Amino acid sequence: DHRRSPAGGGQQRRLRLRSRPPAPLRRGGAPPLTLPAYLTHAGRQVSLKYHALLSGDHSHPPNSLSALRHLLEGGAGVIEFDVGVTGDGGFVLNHDETLDRETTGRGPLRSVSTAEFRRLRLRDSDEPTATLADMVEALRRVQRPLKVQVDFKDALPVAAEVAAAFLAALAALR
Repeated sequence: DHRRSPAGGGQQRRLRLRSRPPAPLRRGGAPPLTLPAYLTHAGRQVSLKYHALLSGDHSHPPNSLSALRHLLEGGAGVIEFDVGVTGDGGFVLNHDETLDRETTGRGPLRSVSTAEFRRLRLRDSDEPTATLADMVEALRRVQRPLKVQVDFKDALPVAAEVAAAFLAALAALR
């Protein structure tokens, strides 16, 4: 697929979208979506990152395990998800300091325990929320190269014990 965009002086720039073959994780016999993994421009390869595990088709809630599966099936090469901290120090997938936008909960994320967070559903879906441990377990099963960016949403400065626990939770992905 070629895309042209105007450059200075009326010249045309050619961008080339490249996709990786989809990973063999199909469900229900539906053909997998093929997502562009990178753009090629002027001989350089630029990776595309799927922020909050979103592909742009709005078929899955942000920061969800179903969105992760969707991206992996589609062949995404770089993903990003958001991690917040609950009142009991648990690490969960949530973008905001509050529960309201991404979940069926209300109020500050730090006002609920990890167990209470697990009982919530993702907004506009019946899908349960996910913890960092759930995400790490899912990512450990990926059998191909994948770049992962974890956006830690806790307020700065982060206490040393929180940072150490966060790194320990991610250790299985090294």
